[in-house]
Amino acid sequence: MTSMTQENEIISVLDFERIMRCIVTAEKEYADQIVNLKQLKKRVLAAQKVQVDEIPPDIITMGSVIEIKTDDDNFTFKLELVYPEFENVRENKISVFSNLGSAIFLRKSNDVITYQAWGKEHRIKVLSIHYQPEAVGDFNI
Repeated sequence: MTSMTQENEIISVLDFERIMRCIVTAEKEYADQIVNLKQLKKRVLAAQKVQVDEIPPDIITMGSVIEIKTDDDNFTFKLELVYPEFENVRENKISVFSNLGSAIFLRKSNDVITYQAWGKEHRIKVLSIHYQPEAVGDFNI
């Protein structure tokens, strides 16, 4: 899924509970259709669980709005990482179950991430996190 996976990824207990519910549901209904579901589950289970107010502000969490730059064409854009039911590509709301979404989840500002999509490898750099719910005390995303 991604290269340079962080050994000590951090997840809030709230994101952990919500993501695991989504994963369990998806495993029952769509397991064969979501290629990176097992890898995402493995990362979520391995991540260090902390309280929401202990999440560092440079971690990409659910509901984060980030700016990334593609390596292949130097295109820069903002996106919001959302739960699968809120995905809307036209509004740049990217599901955590998508290849890009699962690649950026729990990563940090300035990380360079490699992921697979559409039969080829892509590299992006996280330029900045414009909004992180935990950083502003917004825990009801």
